[in-house]
Amino acid sequence: MSFLSFKNLTNIKLFKIHLRSPQKETTQKPSKGLSRKQISLVIIVTFTSILALSYLLTYLPTRALPELKVGEIAPRDITAPINMTIQDKEGTERRRKEAIESVLPIYYFDSSVLKNTINDIRNLFQYGREKIIKNSEKPQEVGKILQENFKIDLPLDEIKILIRLKFDPSIEETLIEIIKKVYLTGVVLNKELLTHGEKEKGLTLVFEKNREKNIKINDILDLEEAKNKINTEVENLSITEEEKKLLKTLANLFLIPNVRYDRAETEARKSLAASSAEPVYYNLKKGKIIIRKGDEASPETVKLIKAVNLNLRREPSWLINLTGIFLQLSFLFIALWFYVKSTLNINELVSRFLMFGPILVLSVIFYKFFIFLTNLISQNTSFSPFNIVETYRFILPYALGALLFAFLTNPQLAILFSILNAIVVGYLYKGNFELAIFSFISCLAGIYGIKYYQSKKKASFFKAGVFVITPVNLFIITSLSLIGGKFELSSLFLGELLMSSLGAIFASILATSFFPLFEYIYGIVTDVKLLELCNLDLPIFRQMALEAPGTYHHSLMVASLAEEAANILKLNPLLIRTAALYHDIGKLKRPEYYIENQTSNPNLHKELTPRMSALIIINHVKDGIELANKLKLPSKIKEVIQQHHGTSLMRYFYHKAKETYGSEAEKMGEEIYRYPGPKPKSKEASLIMLADSVEAASRSLKNPTPENFKKVVKSIFDNYLVDGQLDESNITLKELMLVASSFVQTLSRAHHLRVEYPGFEFEKINSSKKKIKK
Repeated sequence: MSFLSFKNLTNIKLFKIHLRSPQKETTQKPSKGLSRKQISLVIIVTFTSILALSYLLTYLPTRALPELKVGEIAPRDITAPINMTIQDKEGTERRRKEAIESVLPIYYFDSSVLKNTINDIRNLFQYGREKIIKNSEKPQEVGKILQENFKIDLPLDEIKILIRLKFDPSIEETLIEIIKKVYLTGVVLNKELLTHGEKEKGLTLVFEKNREKNIKINDILDLEEAKNKINTEVENLSITEEEKKLLKTLANLFLIPNVRYDRAETEARKSLAASSAEPVYYNLKKGKIIIRKGDEASPETVKLIKAVNLNLRREPSWLINLTGIFLQLSFLFIALWFYVKSTLNINELVSRFLMFGPILVLSVIFYKFFIFLTNLISQNTSFSPFNIVETYRFILPYALGALLFAFLTNPQLAILFSILNAIVVGYLYKGNFELAIFSFISCLAGIYGIKYYQSKKKASFFKAGVFVITPVNLFIITSLSLIGGKFELSSLFLGELLMSSLGAIFASILATSFFPLFEYIYGIVTDVKLLELCNLDLPIFRQMALEAPGTYHHSLMVASLAEEAANILKLNPLLIRTAALYHDIGKLKRPEYYIENQTSNPNLHKELTPRMSALIIINHVKDGIELANKLKLPSKIKEVIQQHHGTSLMRYFYHKAKETYGSEAEKMGEEIYRYPGPKPKSKEASLIMLADSVEAASRSLKNPTPENFKKVVKSIFDNYLVDGQLDESNITLKELMLVASSFVQTLSRAHHLRVEYPGFEFEKINSSKKKIKK
């Protein structure tokens, strides 16, 4: 690399070159901003796209059905306008009543009653032993004492027995055991007074610590049944008749209900059951006939029409929905604009950003079309699962836009589109998270497929769809079924797998069909287009090979030089090769005026003035642009044709003019001998300018050695730098040194030396022929 040095350059124009570090080259953008026309175009296209998306993602308000009266004749068929779920008020009310009736009456088991009763019994017997027996109270006095202190009215005979037994502790314990056994069963006042359906349904018995159990009415006792049970228990005891009589009397006196009805808790549970009862709904499919023309309206039909109209009135306003979606999409596109603006240069910013809206609109149009088509199919098919409309959700070409972006731009922009597309799918299916995830992953698979199969052939779309998107879609369907806990090899699951495969194929077919349209509209030069353009069997190259063979071979050599250097600079080598092949097509108009095509014909410039010769040579740029327009070449190729000479000076004719006209030529100036430009605006154009001049200059070498090639390259590079031709091309000095080295290597390989053929002396033969002719 040492042969190329810029130390001897003193011209101030050298310092206009952007001397920045190679790491920052990819993010640095020209300082020139967007024009008013570009800004207006961005606003108009984006606004139109967002408005179209908002309209497509919302549903037009549905007209209400005509109201009928019972017995009225229907003037026409009345059908359900949309798919809707209608609440069955009568069914809902019936369900709520059933829920309320299912609540059992709540009864509280009061455990404190048993404790208090036991305490009263023990206090009575203890008092009798300590007071009455010791004081030898008379039976009549004892009755008064028991009435006053214990609120019991014990008959005189039982008092006498109690005194005679001296309030025996064994009688006390037996009485407690009998009372305890009855209380633990549960005692209510009177079963005949229970009016809450206890006899039919039973009841819920609630204990302390939130324990409860449902029991039948026969599982508890009322006072009468409890007394009978006490009498039975006492009769089974092995005691005297007097003691039995005493126990029965005492037990009946102490017995009170310990189970009571809890009205507040019962009502609370009924209210909870009523509120928890799910409303009853029934689905009404779009197009279902509610009443046929000429039929008499029944009460049920009138009720159904009113329910449908009520549902339609409850639907959110279409205009409000549209406004909300418009605002949200506007925010997304504004955020997208600032992100894309920070990553792309000005030249690509507008065209790349303007792709998002139209491609998204195109995708949604196809989504809506597929939804409409699959609804028709499902309504007219009886075979499962094809009669289930949900099966067709996965047949939509979700990866269409991502495939187009990946093919026409780069994976980063394609991923951004995939995110927008997933959000739009969520809107389309009213917040269906599963479908949004499905569409996003399907798009990612399409992006990878295009990258894997490369974007140099249209078949990449189909390969990506069949071999990448399809298996990924099948995997997503299976995983979603596992996540939802619905995985089973049912006809619905198999139908979804089939639809997801067809969706991938449809996406690839549509992408193949539409990519040339977007390629043309946005002026994007894809590798597919470049491969078509650089086919040397095209008529333009056949014409060049026949009419301008020198120019044809010169273009081939320039293409080789520039392509090798492009690989080193990590530019698009296919774009540069194609541009190099077309850069001199303007010479086809007057091929005989160019030295490389003057093999046998005389030099026509001998009869022309330097000014006229310069004008003819300059015009090959203009002629090239005209021919490029006829051939409908991409704008990038036309830019190279226009800029590949920049505003450089035609030194040969300028010096010839000075020799011919002397001081007059200097007065006229060198501007008339310069190309009109503009100067190269890109690295690609500057690379082809350098390759063009180096290749032409290398043809003048009598001794084509690597050292001489180095001198040629250095001289030409120095000349263009000093002349300021590379000022606007955004190329660095380091890159120029790499290009120079590449040019020398390529020229050396092209002009390699061969060993001499023994027995042949070609140069002597040629010189002897010349002497004979003389």
